[in-house]
Amino acid sequence: MVTTIRISQDHIQTNAQDEAITYYNEALELMEQEKYSEAIPLLHKAALLDPNEAAIFDRLGTAYFSSGIYPQAIFNHTKAIDLCPSHETEFLAFYYCERALDYYAIGNQAAAINDFKAGARLGESDCQLVLRKWGIPW
Repeated sequence: MVTTIRISQDHIQTNAQDEAITYYNEALELMEQEKYSEAIPLLHKAALLDPNEAAIFDRLGTAYFSSGIYPQAIFNHTKAIDLCPSHETEFLAFYYCERALDYYAIGNQAAAINDFKAGARLGESDCQLVLRKWGIPW
């Protein structure tokens, strides 16, 4: 006799999210040790398991930035911005500031300023500091 066990979609999603958190936390530990190239594959695994979590894409963007792979940093920070709920303004502001740094690193000052302004308007103090230093209102 064969027994069929039915698993709910919620159960699968919860297990996938738990696994994503494990990969994410392992990647954070590697990033603290500045082992960005080792963290990137773990963050990709986490993103596959939980593709709607903005924080995963933010850290992936940061790992790419720290590795000098700026186009991928921009792509992933953009994904973090797109996924972040608009009411989570503190995170959204931070993601804009991160992407501003990506743009600045490739010499796209206009895009960097736009993102610094977006972050500053949302209350990100580092974005405000940069703009204040450059004499640019937000």
